[in-house]
Amino acid sequence: MIMCPGVCGRKMFRTKTLSESQSNFESVDSPALKPDRSWKGILLDKQVIELFFKIHIRVRHRHDLCHHVILCLSQLATLRGNIFTGNPAQVEYLHHFIQCVLHTLNSGEIQDHEALGLSGIFNNLINTHPTGIFVSLPGDVLTSFVTNLTNLTCHFCSKASLEEASSTWGGGGEVGEFTDIQTIAPFHPPIYDTIMCSKPSQGSSSDCIKYPD
Repeated sequence: MIMCPGVCGRKMFRTKTLSESQSNFESVDSPALKPDRSWKGILLDKQVIELFFKIHIRVRHRHDLCHHVILCLSQLATLRGNIFTGNPAQVEYLHHFIQCVLHTLNSGEIQDHEALGLSGIFNNLINTHPTGIFVSLPGDVLTSFVTNLTNLTCHFCSKASLEEASSTWGGGGEVGEFTDIQTIAPFHPPIYDTIMCSKPSQGSSSDCIKYPD
């Protein structure tokens, strides 16, 4: 269940935002983008990707506009198929896309209404691109990606805890954007395990983080 966020006992958005947030979340969970090679010159142009991220930074404080840009970025995160002539091309695309994501995360404070969309982008990147593509990224980029993924998850968990506590002790019964952490958090133990175990510099398999079943 996804409802309007409440902070310190007050609503941040209008009541109708409830249906808007639910609709937005479902829209972000979009199918893979698999265009033919005729789109290569456009979709693999780094300036096109950068343009979408620049627009997002400009409108991130506007809930109505931010959703549409994040929807586009979430779809671009699923790019796959014959548009890539081989693994090097896919690695280059993922490398640049992740760099843009990291720049966006560090360009300003994350807004509450961005939570679902940003989680969707991380989810789509991880679920679309094979682990072999990830481990082919430069070590510093991969480390930064995993670090930001961890920080983002902790940020969402913290928000969820505060909202749940506010709902419990405040008696309002309202649930925030972050409370359904199982749904929106971009936390993927398998990608952590596989990436860390695939990088020799990260240590032997016995050093890999283990998660409970």
